Amino acid sequence: MALFEKAEVKIVTKSPVHIGGVEQKKTRFEFIIHGNYLYPISEDRLAEFLSKENLIFDYCAQLENKANLFNLADFLRSKAFILNESLLLKLSSGKRIYLNHNASLMQDYRPYIRDGFGMPYIPGTSIKGVIRTAILYNLLKELKESSYEDFEVNFERRIVEDIEQKKSKRDFSAWLNKEYFEGFKLLGKEKSPHTDWLKMLKISDAYPDGEIQTSIIPINILKREENWKYKEEYSGKTTKT
Repeated sequence: MALFEKAEVKIVTKSPVHIGGVEQKKTRFEFIIHGNYLYPISEDRLAEFLSKENLIFDYCAQLENKANLFNLADFLRSKAFILNESLLLKLSSGKRIYLNHNASLMQDYRPYIRDGFGMPYIPGTSIKGVIRTAILYNLLKELKESSYEDFEVNFERRIVEDIEQKKSKRDFSAWLNKEYFEGFKLLGKEKSPHTDWLKMLKISDAYPDGEIQTSIIPINILKREENWKYKEEYSGKTTKT
């Protein structure tokens, strides 16, 4: 039996997938909406365009004056430019994102993670995290069905106590990992991330099979406190991505 086996797997998504974060959030001076598409503006292409049109000084002045209220589309229109597909594809290096809703009032969005060549992909770590969650879900489901009392004592009560004591969710997550995954026997090693069974599973980044068109979908995130409510962002606004 081979110590190392390599396999290529084709993954088919069953629901919309988004991988990105607050750090990648784009605002109105980084994109322009025209028709049913959003065009993420290339900094290099925009700089070349502004230099050619002798607009760098005006651009910087308005950006400094309006700060977070600056709108690139409004700036270009004020300079008598017609925002058509040809111009916007030039400024975005040929990239555009489909809008499946009316986004005329959208002030920011969180783009899908992309590699250095602008290609969207799913990191291998994200796929491995999904596999870990699926294994854990199945283990807990079987425990609940076979011995509900053990499930209630070891999990339900512990979760309630952690919430009441306002403990970090990471503490419970770390305990689950140690309990179910970090049991690989290594001489002189106690349970730790180094003895995690899934360290033997290496997953590469996944790329789309053929052409792919990303799209923007508005999503609100629900949060449970005393009642369900929309989670708020750092700005105080309710979430809508």
